[in-house]
Amino acid sequence: MRRHHDITTSRLASVIQLSKLPKELRELRNLLWQTDPPRGLRVRIAWIDRFDARGMTRVYGRSDRWGSRAAFNMDVWRDRDYRLFARFSSRNDHIEDISLELIGCPRELIPRCAGDADEYWSPKALRDAYADWVYIEL
Repeated sequence: MRRHHDITTSRLASVIQLSKLPKELRELRNLLWQTDPPRGLRVRIAWIDRFDARGMTRVYGRSDRWGSRAAFNMDVWRDRDYRLFARFSSRNDHIEDISLELIGCPRELIPRCAGDADEYWSPKALRDAYADWVYIEL
C-alpha cells in the first residue's frame, strides 16, 4: 500500500526560498523523511530510460502531496535478478517522470515485497534523488 505524506503549502514555503538553493534543498531532503537512512548502505544511482515493470515485484512506494499542487510518487521495483529500479512520477502533465536503477544494494537487504519495506529501508542516495526531483519540479 502506498504511504501518503501531506505537506502543507505554508510549511513548504518556509523550507524553499530560491535565493538559498543549497541550504533549502538540504532542508527539503530532511523534511520528506521521518527517519534517518540506514547506515553503511552504499548505493549508487544510475539514471536510465523508462523501464517496463511487468514481471517485477514492487517493493516500496510512497506519495507526497504538496497542498493543492501536485502529488509526487516514488515506486521501487525488484526484478527476478534482484536488481532494483525506481520511478518518480506524478499525474500532473507538467511534471517529468524519472527512472533510475539502484546499484550496489546487497541482495540480503533487498525487500522481497512491498510489505517488507518501510521508509527506514530506503538508501540515502535514493532519498536525495527523490528530494532533488521534487525540488526541481516544484
